[in-house]
Amino acid sequence: MESEVIQEVEVTTQPPKQYLVYYGLQGDIKHITKNTFDTADEYVVTENADAGMVASGHLNKNEYCISYNTATDKLDFMKRSDAGVFREPEDLLYRIPEGGAGDIGVKLYPTQNIMCVDISKTTKNKLLWGLRIQDISNPQGSQLNIYITEKNNPDMLIAQVQIDPVELVQEERLIIEIPTNIQRHANWNNISLFTRRLFENYTYTIYETFIDQDPKNDLRINMSANDDLHVSISNTIDGLHINCIPDIDKHTYEKNLQIHFLDATIQQDVEQRFLKTLWVDLEEVKQGLYIPCKLPEQLQLVHKYKLNIGMT
Repeated sequence: MESEVIQEVEVTTQPPKQYLVYYGLQGDIKHITKNTFDTADEYVVTENADAGMVASGHLNKNEYCISYNTATDKLDFMKRSDAGVFREPEDLLYRIPEGGAGDIGVKLYPTQNIMCVDISKTTKNKLLWGLRIQDISNPQGSQLNIYITEKNNPDMLIAQVQIDPVELVQEERLIIEIPTNIQRHANWNNISLFTRRLFENYTYTIYETFIDQDPKNDLRINMSANDDLHVSISNTIDGLHINCIPDIDKHTYEKNLQIHFLDATIQQDVEQRFLKTLWVDLEEVKQGLYIPCKLPEQLQLVHKYKLNIGMT
C-alpha cells in the first residue's frame, strides 16, 4: 500500500488594515487615508473596517465621528450613535480608596447623613469631547451605585446610594441624603465604600461638617445685566422664551449654555434660592427656543459666561 505524502502548508493571516482618520475640532471626519499627508488636522489610527468603507464611499461619513472611548480611555473612530454612551458597569465590586484624586470623588458626611459625588472637570470634558451635553446617553440604564459597608466587608451593607451618571455629568456635583444613620451601624473609621465601576478612578473622603460649595464657583460672580443683552429670556405664563442676537457666535465659542434660575424674592445664599438649571443649544436659541415650565415671576439668572444674559 502506497503511503500518501502530506505536505504542511504554513497558513499566514493578514494583519488588519490600519486607517488614519483626520478630524475637526467637533470630532467630524475630514479625511480617511492609509498614509499621512500634509494637513493641519489631527488624526487617530484605527483598525475598524468601517473606516475603509467610509473612505470608499460605501458608508456615510456623517454617521461617524471621533469621540472619547470610555473603554480605552482615548479618542477613537466610532459611530455617532455610540459616542457619549456609558459602558456597562463592571461585574466585580471595586473598593473605593480613601483620599487622593480620581474621576469620581465621593465626600461623606456621616453626622448629617449626606453624600456628595463629583465628577472631575477633566473627565467630564473628555466624555463630552466633540459632543453636546444633550448627546450623552445611557441606553443600558447603567447606574453609578455606591455601597457603604462595614470596613472591608461588602457583605455587611449599611446603605446603598443610586446615582444617575447622566445627571452627574450635567450637574458636576450631586448631593444625596443617605436614607439611614451611618453612625447607628458603624464608626466613621470602620466603613468602606464599594462600587461597580463605570469610570476608571474613584476616591472618597470623610468630613465632619457639610458645607455646600458649587463646583462651578464662578457662577456666583456673574449675575446677568439687562442692558445690551446677548441672550434674552422672557418668563411668560406658558413657559420660557429664549432668544439671542444674530451674531452670537462672534461673542462666544460656546455651543451650549448652562443657565441657573434663582428665586429673586429670597435673600439667602445661592443654594437656598436655586430653582432650576437649563442647558440650551445656541443653534436652537438662534431660532427662538421655547421651554414649557412654570417659574416664579421674579427671577435672577446666574451663569459663568462673558455674555450679557438677562430677563426681558
